[in-house]
Amino acid sequence: MNKATASLLFVLAAATPAAYADDAQYPAEWHGMIGVGVTSKPKYPGSGERETDLQPVGKISYGRFFIGGQAGLGIGYNAFDAGNFTFGAMLSRESSGERKESDSPRLKGLGDIDEATRAGLFVSYRHDWLRANANVLWDVGGNDLGLTATLSAEAVTRATPSLELSAGFSFTYGNDEYAQTAFGITPAQAARSGLPVYAPGAGATRGAFQLGASYALTPSWTLGARLNAGRLLGDTAKSPVVEKKTQNSIGFFVGYRF
Repeated sequence: MNKATASLLFVLAAATPAAYADDAQYPAEWHGMIGVGVTSKPKYPGSGERETDLQPVGKISYGRFFIGGQAGLGIGYNAFDAGNFTFGAMLSRESSGERKESDSPRLKGLGDIDEATRAGLFVSYRHDWLRANANVLWDVGGNDLGLTATLSAEAVTRATPSLELSAGFSFTYGNDEYAQTAFGITPAQAARSGLPVYAPGAGATRGAFQLGASYALTPSWTLGARLNAGRLLGDTAKSPVVEKKTQNSIGFFVGYRF
């Protein structure tokens, strides 16, 4: 986590207690889970090399505000509920698309892509064994990473009183600006790198199948694992930047619930 991300989270966390819930579903007290995880994943979107990161995991809520969860490294607000649906907004710091020229010889001359600050809207659906989420996020940090939209759904079952299993899928869409910045090659970049000019269009950028498991060691402590078997799609998969279309990740975490 870089200094900008840490500062953003500190400011948001400090501001959260000022908000109060308006019903019993969102108590005006801190609760949730905090923990740490280790993840093995591609170095950058399209990379053929892998890296292992230590990352904070979990979700902390206070009233209708939450930190983490769907908001990742950021904050969200559950604006209103309609039956099994929850609608809200979030501000997050996204590092999944970050890359450096030094990450691969293939990236030489293409420049760096920094973490993106994104703001947007989300809707969540929960009923019995089904959980689904959709969000639309805009780059508000000036990194030319445009708009992305993600749809995910998973089935959840409790195999034993302590063991929860899940399986699902996700699809991500990116607009023209996102596709060009993350996977395109401008004439200037082509001249520096030797790669051909490439102008991908808007469309589905990634699909993934996900498996998860969590085991409650005690009422407070949980161990978990998650496998994400992803693949780049459409114009993004054809980019000269891409070394490997298959983009799998696996992570393990320990969390404390309070």
